[in-house]
Amino acid sequence: EATKKTKKNLLKQQYGNFKAEGSETLEQTFNRLQVIVGQLQFMDVEVEQDDLNQKFLTSLAPEWLMHTIVWRNRSDLDTMSLDDLYNHLKVYESEVQKKSELNSQNMAVEN
Repeated sequence: EATKKTKKNLLKQQYGNFKAEGSETLEQTFNRLQVIVGQLQFMDVEVEQDDLNQKFLTSLAPEWLMHTIVWRNRSDLDTMSLDDLYNHLKVYESEVQKKSELNSQNMAVEN
């Protein structure tokens, strides 16, 4: 029982501190979050849909900022599944990656 409580607390902490890592893709971030949420649900920890969607949006890299601002203010965010949110964002991934590469090139030129 103590081990289960420790694991549950660790998962809650992982969920609370969740962020996209370095250059991982949108899919990799999505999959990592799905694993944590799946484990939380297995431990009978309820994660509200709105909270989960907000967590995913706020965990994304800075290049996603404009998209996350728009999506965080949508009225249907609390009822949209994480899969749907991911699929909506996936459409913009190549655009966001290009912007990120341009920013990296500009930084290299300036230095």
